[in-house]
Amino acid sequence: MKLKLVGVLVVVLGIWGCAPQLSPPPPLGAPPCLKYFRDAHPSVTTRCLEAQQIADQVSDTSQMPRINVRIAELPSGYGGWCCPMGELAVSEQIQSLPTFLVVFSHELGHLRLGHPFTARSGRSHEEQLEREIAANIEGVKILQEFWGFSEEVAVRLYVTFLDAVQRSRGGLLTGHDPCREAMVLVQTFQVDTQLGGC
Repeated sequence: MKLKLVGVLVVVLGIWGCAPQLSPPPPLGAPPCLKYFRDAHPSVTTRCLEAQQIADQVSDTSQMPRINVRIAELPSGYGGWCCPMGELAVSEQIQSLPTFLVVFSHELGHLRLGHPFTARSGRSHEEQLEREIAANIEGVKILQEFWGFSEEVAVRLYVTFLDAVQRSRGGLLTGHDPCREAMVLVQTFQVDTQLGGC
């Protein structure tokens, strides 16, 4: 009887240990972005673990608070999301590694630039676009510094992604202008590449 009870406990504890640990509900008065982390949990996939390691390196070298990486269900139109409380989420819908690298490094760029979290409704489209362009440029630098990509390859990853968004959505991406962002990257880094969708 004792052996059976021990066996049951081992099974129960084993199941509990493997279960995803859900993030606690966001505190009252927290930035709206935290509501999207209510059911998100740290992924045990290799990709997310590597992303967390990169985020740790970025925060250490930039003297920033630790960044907690999440794979989460995000609102339609959002590939990634971050807020100043050190949370960074990438949509669970993203399967492509190049797309993941662009979205992840872009959101890291926002955090490293210290972009304050304010509702987009409080900014003009031009103001929002300036922030997105700055995060793209910073994201390219992050791909170089922490993933070891050459400047040309990093820029091409971004341009390919933005070009694909323009083709598939007709430029519809919340707070963005894919064609303009791609052209700014090409001009900033002086990379010779094709913008087929623009």
